[in-house]
Amino acid sequence: TIHVLDLPTIGVTASSSIICQGDSITLTASNSGTGGASGFLWYNAATGTLLDNDSSATHRVSPDTTTTYRVIGITEGNVRCRNMGEALVTVFQRLMLTVMDDTAICHQQNIPLQAVATSTTPPIRYCYWGNRGYNSQVNPVSGQSAMWNLNADSVGSLQYVISAAPGPDRLCRTYDTANVPVRTSPLV
Repeated sequence: TIHVLDLPTIGVTASSSIICQGDSITLTASNSGTGGASGFLWYNAATGTLLDNDSSATHRVSPDTTTTYRVIGITEGNVRCRNMGEALVTVFQRLMLTVMDDTAICHQQNIPLQAVATSTTPPIRYCYWGNRGYNSQVNPVSGQSAMWNLNADSVGSLQYVISAAPGPDRLCRTYDTANVPVRTSPLV
């Protein structure tokens, strides 16, 4: 008599499928069907590297680049049946953001608010907010800057917070500030 055993049905979910470089997430293997797995092996799918000897259904990972993880579920007993599942984790790099130097200007002059972010992953979404409101701009080219010309319509100290984000939903946002003292125009 030959007994045919069912393969385990393996799925993988990630606590988040999109993260910032340096963050970590939890991968969870699911197991359904009559041929349930009793242990799991976790691999980096691209390199085939075993992550460690932990056979639990959850695994914490912190990839530096976009990575596909593979889990193999193995049944217990004399005959070991296996099946696998995969999860893709997309990683966005954190940006280096440079904004304009703090600059004093005269009343009624334009404020050339400018920011440059370094990224190899376009598009970059730039935003600013401060005393004079909020605005955003998307630049589809890597390393491209954002610039807004704002009018200094009152005397005083203006501060703008500028952010840049390479990911969706402003994920991996980086911030910097620009201070703009607005002085009274000299009488001529």
